[in-house]
Amino acid sequence: MLSRRTLLLGAGVAPLLFSTASPTKAAAHSEQASVFPQIGHSGEISAVAFAPDGRRIVTGGRDHTLKLWDIASGREVRAFRGHCASVVAVAFSPDGRTIASTSDDRTLRLWDTATGQELRTLGGTCDEWWRVVAFSPDGRTIISGNYNGALTLWDIASGAQLRALPGDGRPLAVAFSPDGRVITSAHNKEASTSSPEADGAIRLWEADSGRELAVHALTLDHKGSIDAAALSPDGRYIVTGDNTRNDCDILIGSWSHTVTLWDSATGKSLRTLTKHDKPVWAVAFSPDGRMIASAGGEGVNKEECSLYRSSDPSFSELKLWDAASGRELHTVTGLENAGKLAFSPDSSSTVIVDHSTLKLCSITDGKNMRTFAGYGVIPRAVSLSPDGRYLISGHIDKTLTLWDAASGRGLHTLKGQEAKVNTAAFSPDGRHLISGSADHTLMLWDTATGECVRTFEGHKGEVLATAFSPDGRHIISGGGEVRLWNTVTGECLRTLGIGRSVMAVALSPDGRHIASLNDDSLQLWDATTGDALYPVHGIVISPFVSALVFSPDGHTIIPLDDSFGVTLRDTMSGKKLRSLKGHKSTVLAAAFSPDGRTIVSGSIDQTVKLWDAATGECLRTLNGYGGVVLAVAFAPDGLSITAACGGDNAITPIGAGTIRRWSTAGEPLTISLTTPDGEWLTVTPEGFFDASTNGASCLNLRRGQEVSSIDAIYAQMHRPDLVREKLAADPRGLVREAAARLNLANAF
Repeated sequence: MLSRRTLLLGAGVAPLLFSTASPTKAAAHSEQASVFPQIGHSGEISAVAFAPDGRRIVTGGRDHTLKLWDIASGREVRAFRGHCASVVAVAFSPDGRTIASTSDDRTLRLWDTATGQELRTLGGTCDEWWRVVAFSPDGRTIISGNYNGALTLWDIASGAQLRALPGDGRPLAVAFSPDGRVITSAHNKEASTSSPEADGAIRLWEADSGRELAVHALTLDHKGSIDAAALSPDGRYIVTGDNTRNDCDILIGSWSHTVTLWDSATGKSLRTLTKHDKPVWAVAFSPDGRMIASAGGEGVNKEECSLYRSSDPSFSELKLWDAASGRELHTVTGLENAGKLAFSPDSSSTVIVDHSTLKLCSITDGKNMRTFAGYGVIPRAVSLSPDGRYLISGHIDKTLTLWDAASGRGLHTLKGQEAKVNTAAFSPDGRHLISGSADHTLMLWDTATGECVRTFEGHKGEVLATAFSPDGRHIISGGGEVRLWNTVTGECLRTLGIGRSVMAVALSPDGRHIASLNDDSLQLWDATTGDALYPVHGIVISPFVSALVFSPDGHTIIPLDDSFGVTLRDTMSGKKLRSLKGHKSTVLAAAFSPDGRTIVSGSIDQTVKLWDAATGECLRTLNGYGGVVLAVAFAPDGLSITAACGGDNAITPIGAGTIRRWSTAGEPLTISLTTPDGEWLTVTPEGFFDASTNGASCLNLRRGQEVSSIDAIYAQMHRPDLVREKLAADPRGLVREAAARLNLANAF
């Protein structure tokens, strides 16, 4: 972990809210200064582009956000929020003042680079699924390509649609000619209806009239599918990357992943570069037109005869080629999953996406010059001790962190599980906690010392849920089957649901009943005898994660299934009582408030919702832009909510993660994170923080488009006392008063 005095080359997320500074005449300084944590995209980066001046990079992610980065320092400048689905493509205007983005939410959005504010939303109808976007050379119009192949030309000033250009086949690239008179697009055969025999197509249009000038079919000399394309700066050439698909003989017998150069005026193949031995998913021309970059890296599953994404660094690579001769210049290896890429405006470097990080590589020798990486480890579980003193978080890096709930301070890092931690719970007296892992084991920990007391072995699958009995003498766990354990001896007393693929388990508050979610049913068991009481069939289990939650009085149970809602059922009969609808994707977590009157839920849609348990009314929606919400919990006093957030999916979460806390009134309280090397940070929306020795290295100071470390204001902002006040909802107004007195302008 870099020290707080060391330049941090990392990614960032949503800046926190507080800022104070005197406005200046310079546009870059018109914004007040703000402190925010540098966390990184909460999911894979799906789009990247350099600013025209080469000083900034913009990325789009599956976490629904765009991020602006400073090349010199590697720091995040700001986040752009507004999309409600994965970002697909990004582009800068020629003057760099505007950014365009397309998304799976079927909108095209324009953003102010300097402020991060959304300027305009274009499209948004159900048939507008924009995949590519490009500005005209004069910056007055923008062209976007629909999934079905159609292009749309827009007026930037008014947002009006100027003309529609019909097309066919999924667009892979689109660009204006240098004089702005011709629009060229490259398509693959996916969604094509007119040329099913071709592997792709090039289309040329007259920009002013929308008249189609030419259509050229692209036909490979081998069986394959064109999955990437880029246009040369002068518009004369197109480079494509292709992959073989669905043919065992080709996949296993001879690789055919190639980079092909085409004449855009005729559609003729000019050159096939040396075959990749890995699928090609991204290609790009250098701005001077002299080089081509290609990236990819899947393996082949010979048993299933299909392509797959591999996390083995030997399966990913970036290749640099001489465009004129086709000679390979450099190969960059050591990438886990090479994806999108872009050249710098001066053609001296290229940036390559590797999962949720960026790597800046030299054109001269192909060496990595800088890595932009986030620090927050994704938490999969959160729980508070019954007395409210402690908070435990379990993470995908096999560790747990024990926090002081009142102050936000990290107390212990618990190490011992050999795979990601899926679940954690405190004993009734708070002296112990139990964790369950993908390594098929449970571990019992001493809260005071952080030491492992006992390991429980025997599960045949991942341990997905665990809980203590009301008297603390027994532990219930679910992992392939349900097991009841003696806390003191570690002996397995009973096994239930064998052969039923148990996905979730819960113990009623009185300890009398065990509930489990099996293949397609909710099963209630007598905890004393192990007898099955009833099954409720027809429940569709989520492929992501399933959970069970009892109400405090034990009369109601929530089995989270594969739906966008929360279903309440009567515990003893299994009868459906009520459905809470409002999330836009699968609900992954839910919890009752201590009085049972309120329910909190978290979803893949990255929101946390509060519900009235009696009426089903949605009381409040919280959006922290922190990624998928994997776990939620109420504080024992019912006054605050904690959520584990991170990643862009629940099966293989990638990217950054945070622990976020709100008051039940919806006020953000703190963001906490842990780093891969054991540092921790808790920061308030106002920028006051507490941290481990080097944890503050994850914080940035920004004003306008200037960004730096917080070294100059460390003493001002390191206020553990104010973090504690904030977590108590600032009852005396001390945080508010301290924020009002801050002046961060002199830090620049």
